[in-house]
Amino acid sequence: MKSFLVVLFSLFTLCSAAQIEFPSLSPKGTVEQKIGLTTISVECERPTARGRDIFGKLVPYEILWRTGAGNCTKIEFKNEVLIDGKKIPAGQYSMFTIPGMQEWTVILNSDTSLYGTGGYNESKDVIRFKTKAKTTDRYYESLTIDIDITEANAELNISWEKTRIAFEINTQTDKTLRN
Repeated sequence: MKSFLVVLFSLFTLCSAAQIEFPSLSPKGTVEQKIGLTTISVECERPTARGRDIFGKLVPYEILWRTGAGNCTKIEFKNEVLIDGKKIPAGQYSMFTIPGMQEWTVILNSDTSLYGTGGYNESKDVIRFKTKAKTTDRYYESLTIDIDITEANAELNISWEKTRIAFEINTQTDKTLRN
């Protein structure tokens, strides 16, 4: 009977240990912000630097990057917005970047099912535009995407290590309210 109880207890302990969920090295992050008459949300997997050199090393310059880890980063607009002077219809898009030392290319693509950059198809790009890369005083251990409110518009910031890029998202709220 003692042997049976020892075996049963051992099995119970092993089963309990097997259910431990280890933390992800790139945990999922989301940000959602109501701006003017629309809502902007971003979903990404947030890698951490962990002592590594990021831009130009782990994330090479001039190569397409998923702007995160794992699944492609997704951005959603509840209403039509303007980015770099171009109308972007309401909907969800994958967000890719091509980092450069001085300037990055930001890409919104209609295919949101991608893991990493595998299967990326440039013909599905909704917009491509350039933005300046800036050095920050703050060190960002984890990839950080945030949305700053600028009146009825937004500035989307992507920061990691000591690098930051930003671009404006015009919600067209002023135009809508005037009509």
